[in-house]
Amino acid sequence: MRIIIFDYILSGHHMEYIHNIYENIQYDNNLYYFALPREDFNTIKNNYRWNNKSKNINFYFFDSFMVNFHIQKKEINRLIKIINPDKFFFIMLQPMYKIIPFILNKGIKVSGIHYYIYLYEWKNLSLLRKIRNITYYSFLTRNKNVSHVYILNDIVSTDLLNKLFKTNKFFYLVDPVQNLKKSNEIYYRNLKRNDTEKIIAHLGSLDISKGTLDIMHTLLSFDNKYHNNCHFVFAGKVNTKIKNQFYELVNQIEKKNINITVIDKYLTLDEMDSLLQITSLLLCPYKRTSQSSGIIGYAAQYKIPVFAYDKGLLAKLIKRNNLGLVSDNIIDAFDYIENGNATVSDRYYKTHTVEIFAKTILNGF
Repeated sequence: MRIIIFDYILSGHHMEYIHNIYENIQYDNNLYYFALPREDFNTIKNNYRWNNKSKNINFYFFDSFMVNFHIQKKEINRLIKIINPDKFFFIMLQPMYKIIPFILNKGIKVSGIHYYIYLYEWKNLSLLRKIRNITYYSFLTRNKNVSHVYILNDIVSTDLLNKLFKTNKFFYLVDPVQNLKKSNEIYYRNLKRNDTEKIIAHLGSLDISKGTLDIMHTLLSFDNKYHNNCHFVFAGKVNTKIKNQFYELVNQIEKKNINITVIDKYLTLDEMDSLLQITSLLLCPYKRTSQSSGIIGYAAQYKIPVFAYDKGLLAKLIKRNNLGLVSDNIIDAFDYIENGNATVSDRYYKTHTVEIFAKTILNGF
């Protein structure tokens, strides 16, 4: 079977999932063709051992795929002519909704991963968005060439969607914990100045949707009791849309003599490891309630408690797996860590492995 594994971006989950699949298909009988954005690939290729030495793996590249539908159709058509695939697998299925019918009409099987689960936002959706979601999911379930729709990290929604749409096309897929190897390199471990200081970190993309500004406004309203014993680390690329506001808030926080460090860059795995080794609490007050987060996997591995708002999928995962605290008030997180009540179970870490993730997807091929 000739399978195209397609993604339009290589960062975060996308990059990790591509790597996890690549590592597990090198001795497979199928022929695999990774179709990826050229610029992103050139940026990160040195971080991974991706090459064309495996006889069953090839790489194809494209530019500016998401500009408009005309370019998307042109690039997909080029791939189909060159490869003549039996199946397309999309690392992120939903953003491809416009191009999927074009592929299906050619008799090619389609499968992919779903990050967004509309069920968590149903009450707040407009009538138009409700209709769009139902129409889209109905289309996926009724088309015979759509084989597998993987629902990321939510077994309850997987079962519910199968019942609602009277199908068996939805499959539960774990969000794999990337097993970081502890490094002897210093990197950011010297940020912790003494044994009693607590590093409270906010990692990943720094943006409004990740609750970054919520955290900063909370710091500005802080009681003095937190100032001396806590060191707040914001590590990840700051979104350009909030960059000015973000650094204005950093200046205000520093004027209050609050210990704050900003690492405005994408972290390597070794850098991530060095920071997690000294972290006491991870802040994840995400505003998108319909998605999971890879951060909780790192937290589980290092037994670091996580804070999130008490709503949506992320809150359910934290409560169900004993991974930390959920609340509607960020300030509760600091009381939680100060009181020393934080305990983290290793159940999530053991049941969300890369091996389980890869096996689930490969079984669908």
